[in-house]
Amino acid sequence: MRIVNKENPINVVVRRSQWLRGESRHSRLYRRKDKKMCCMGFAELEAGARIMQIRDKHAVKISVNAIQGSNKSTSQVVFPDDKGFIHALYHYNDSPVLTDTQREQHLIETGKQAGINFIFVD
Repeated sequence: MRIVNKENPINVVVRRSQWLRGESRHSRLYRRKDKKMCCMGFAELEAGARIMQIRDKHAVKISVNAIQGSNKSTSQVVFPDDKGFIHALYHYNDSPVLTDTQREQHLIETGKQAGINFIFVD
């Protein structure tokens, strides 16, 4: 099992052409029909998950206590969320009112607090 947090950070490259954003009702970690991912789908893959483990799932495994319940994670990746950063990442990624520039800035700033260094390309 891998725990991602500020002490164990990951760098996550988000390809804008594959990035699923601003669609709260239809957001998925990896949406099979068009092969798009929310920011946390990219993070899951970078942390070691496989596409089949995140396909058409709505959320990553988060835990206020990273150890408690972590064996239930389908991808064996846990994102501790004792300060609400992961929840905020979902909010910023899926908000229909943010521009992409605003969304990226919020994700970069909040991601750092969660141990996820987002890098947006293409």
